Amino acid sequence: MWAFVLLGVGLRITRFLLPFPLWCDEYQLSENFLDRNFEGLLSPLRNNQVAPVGFLWAEKASSLLFGFREWSLRLFPLLCGLAGLFVMRRIASRLLTGPAQVIAVATLAVAYYPIRLSAEVKPYAGDLLCSLTILACLVEWHHAGRRSRWLWILALLIGPMLWFSFPSVFAGGAASLAIAAVLWHDWRAGRTPSRSTLAAAVGFHLLLLAGFGSVLWLNASQQYQATANDMTACWAEHFPPLAQPARLIPWLLDAHTGVIFAYPLGAENGGSTLTTLACLLGAVHGWRTGRRWWLAWGAGAFALTFAAAALHRYPYGGHARLAQHLVPAILLTFAVGVGALIEALRSVEARRLALGMAIAGCLLLAMGTTLRDFARPFKSRTDSVHQGFARWFWNSNPDVVTLCVADDLGEQFYRDIHWSPYRCYREIYRERRVTPESARTLVAEGQKSLRCVVFHSHSSPCDEQALQRWLEGLGQRYTLVGRLQHQVRLADGAFDSESYRRLCYDVYEFAPRGPASAEPDHSAPLATELPASIRR
Repeated sequence: MWAFVLLGVGLRITRFLLPFPLWCDEYQLSENFLDRNFEGLLSPLRNNQVAPVGFLWAEKASSLLFGFREWSLRLFPLLCGLAGLFVMRRIASRLLTGPAQVIAVATLAVAYYPIRLSAEVKPYAGDLLCSLTILACLVEWHHAGRRSRWLWILALLIGPMLWFSFPSVFAGGAASLAIAAVLWHDWRAGRTPSRSTLAAAVGFHLLLLAGFGSVLWLNASQQYQATANDMTACWAEHFPPLAQPARLIPWLLDAHTGVIFAYPLGAENGGSTLTTLACLLGAVHGWRTGRRWWLAWGAGAFALTFAAAALHRYPYGGHARLAQHLVPAILLTFAVGVGALIEALRSVEARRLALGMAIAGCLLLAMGTTLRDFARPFKSRTDSVHQGFARWFWNSNPDVVTLCVADDLGEQFYRDIHWSPYRCYREIYRERRVTPESARTLVAEGQKSLRCVVFHSHSSPCDEQALQRWLEGLGQRYTLVGRLQHQVRLADGAFDSESYRRLCYDVYEFAPRGPASAEPDHSAPLATELPASIRR
């Protein structure tokens, strides 16, 4: 188990250190950290983004301490991902025996989604850690003979966890069911819970409600009101069709054999069927062998998530990143199921061979995931081009003044612009900062060469007259020596059919105007070539 914990640490740090560009969801969320303070992050976020206040504040603090960089924005998710491995190892050592112990830890260590989400600027790695922490407190409480100390620890942690993870309310609600199941079992067996245990249980429920209420009041309700229509439409197919009973059973089959069960491997459209079958076997075997209380916790987490989906408040299925709070239940039942199959083999040699094959499969998966990340260190080629342009444009010849026409010079020629990738990458890769006042002073002096960028969507309306006035004004002190436009292509190499997503960089290069300089030709067509390093 410790070997797989260390392997999981290595895989997560490797992914973190690779030069993965921010992808769409990341830079749309990260843009909110550029010009908002901690109080401003309580308001509805830009770009239809949703995230808990604790996560937002952790990201803002990291960007202030270490600078606005890709690695600093991903540092908090990485810490969550690493901590989750150690918590999972502790849970497995308490709950499971035999091959199931190793399989549970190994699956978390090498599975793709926990690795990926540990290196993304999103709160999903925190969802997994909070769910694991809730279960770990319950496990320690049960293992310590129902002593109230661990219930009090859980009670004190539940409020802060809700600030860092919205779906931890499902894991917390499931903990309520598990606590009730254990106390009911003890009462039927003639063991009356102590007053301290009952007080801790009551305290946990009160703090769970208080924490959930505070999150709703601080930011969750405002974010919901701002994004409800778009989010409901986006995730419509992942809400149970309760009004159409004929569709409900196929929907349930698809949801429970799809990507939320992709551990250690799986896919949509039934691609995780084997994992689901192993989980069902593990649930049956666990019930028969007395593991009922933590099975009740896992079932409760699923049931509460389904109830939220029925109310159109949270999707059920759809993508693994939205179901990280369910991963502990999935991994434990999967491990019990596979472990039961291995232990059912008659000979010791066969059991050793089966476990060895399972371990080898995990190691091969880890190797394949790492090789793929090295070969393709980006989620989308489009994001890679945005990153490449920023590296090329903002860190070029130190003798050239590099400026953003909109922010540095206060000139805006286009409307309805999708700014997020441009603003985030400019902040990350721009080493020499200039204020609008200093930029205008440099331009007015006319002593240094200029390179200016205008960013816009292909479909953005352009104020041609304002553009010409700007060029003519600079023409008094500078000569326009180069123009080019680069339209960002999608991963398949074709321009996107939705022109608002076809983002363009227009670059203008100026040299100080000498006494014999020729008049610039502002009507010359724009070139379309950029350095090969950013046209990957």
